[in-house]
Amino acid sequence: MKNTSEKNGVCTCSYIEDEKDVELSSEKLQRLGWKYRPLEETLVDAVRNYEENGFLVEHYPRRHHRKKRDWRGEKEEEKVWSDLIMAEKGKVCVTGAGGYVASWVVKLLLSKGYIVHGTVREPSDGKYSHLKKLEKASGNLKLFKADLLEYNTLCSAIAGCDGVFHVASPVPPTTVVPNPEVELMEPAVKGTLNVLKACTEAKVKRVVVVSSGSAVMRNPRWPKGKVKDETCWSDKEYCRTTEVAN
Repeated sequence: MKNTSEKNGVCTCSYIEDEKDVELSSEKLQRLGWKYRPLEETLVDAVRNYEENGFLVEHYPRRHHRKKRDWRGEKEEEKVWSDLIMAEKGKVCVTGAGGYVASWVVKLLLSKGYIVHGTVREPSDGKYSHLKKLEKASGNLKLFKADLLEYNTLCSAIAGCDGVFHVASPVPPTTVVPNPEVELMEPAVKGTLNVLKACTEAKVKRVVVVSSGSAVMRNPRWPKGKVKDETCWSDKEYCRTTEVAN
């Protein structure tokens, strides 16, 4: 993606395709069947859906009720006493935690009181400092060094988690990808399979795989004007013949 802007409530972006700048706007996307929603609103809905279906259950400290007489001994008062040690909260792993979308996921989960395991390439790298500045990050966020293509590095981050947001994906160094199947698709598929395998071993209750608009938008056979949903997938042969990489 090359540039994004918003004017009079209309979000626009331009990206490079076939060496030409193509202008897209929310109005044009709506005509194609796309609906624009703010990122934070989408993430809130995702976490709320997790909670409503019981996949991310926050465990609050147990509370004890104890009778205690006042200093005059005339009546009894019921007082609530919390455990001195806070009970463990639900844990969620977010892969590629340093990325734009993943950072918002981490922020939202922390605000909800969850303990977050984030995978990054190198936890000590300064480019991840924004994560450590998030509210509640000091106590509830732990960064793990992991590589999607190395299964064993994912296991420690996912172990003990109730849910996993798989957001990470290989990102090419340039907008031009000579061999997208080898440089982009194969690593993405292998990385996702490694995450799912680690989730199975850890008995994770639910996994959300964050995909791309490219997964649905390249389908010439899809009826014009029909809203694209989970039944619409980009046509692989069409992408190969047109050499679409993004």
